[in-house]
Amino acid sequence: NEDLAETVALAHDLGHAPFGHVGEVVLADLMSAHGGFEHNLHSVRIVEWLEHPYPEFRGLNLTDLTRECIAGKHHTGLQIPLEGQLVDLADEIAYTTADLEDALAANWLTESDLADQPLWQRAMAMAAARYPDARPIHLRIRATKNVMSILCGDLCEQSTMAIDVAGLKSLADVRNQPARLIQFAGRAAEELAQLKAFLHAKVYQHANVLFHTDRAKMCLRELFAAYTGDAEKLPPRYAQRIGQPGPSGETQTLQRVACDFLAGMTDRFCIEKHTDLSAPDENDSTIPYMW
Repeated sequence: NEDLAETVALAHDLGHAPFGHVGEVVLADLMSAHGGFEHNLHSVRIVEWLEHPYPEFRGLNLTDLTRECIAGKHHTGLQIPLEGQLVDLADEIAYTTADLEDALAANWLTESDLADQPLWQRAMAMAAARYPDARPIHLRIRATKNVMSILCGDLCEQSTMAIDVAGLKSLADVRNQPARLIQFAGRAAEELAQLKAFLHAKVYQHANVLFHTDRAKMCLRELFAAYTGDAEKLPPRYAQRIGQPGPSGETQTLQRVACDFLAGMTDRFCIEKHTDLSAPDENDSTIPYMW
């Protein structure tokens, strides 16, 4: 269902905390004793509860299948619908190729660093064959686009084959499969795994990334401590929810409301709120935490 797939794709990152994966890890730790935090489930919380544009009810009134695909994982052992499976892997293709392109543009990686990456070498060979007279920068840009093209092509081919073999007749057939049918396989799967491991070692552990990661962790932890230590620091529309029934009738705790506020921030807004929190008053001689 193309409409369902598009809706799930548009909603896929709604629940992401500021600072990406780092923010999710920090909030999950801070909320470990208060119901936890996981970005897919928070996306569902957003569309079912936090967003409330209608006067009659809270939430966006989405279908059960849409919310199921946004949640991303079944806790019953069954597979999620094909549309949800597709968006999960489309996201993997998107962030892998974007991170690769950004790292090259920032000179955190050079093309020689990728000499042992077969997926990159295939992509570069395709670019060079099509654009033999192109400048190096244009070859590099086209190669990164080719990485995406190779992965998309493999995903379509392998998934189509798996679906044909499964002989699906209904959604129940999808749910009862032993493994997901939307999948990479063979050469592309191995090459993608190799590239992701390389990016983890060379990019995600880069000194510049780790420097900003530590600052992001401190920012979120200090804001969470401030909001849970004094509810009046929260915006009134958030503070008024404390103690009120939540989406399943549960009481909304101060910690959950603070988490909702933090999870909805952009990186920039989170930094601004932390700067406001850290700014000394006129009688304080300490130096504020600066970004």
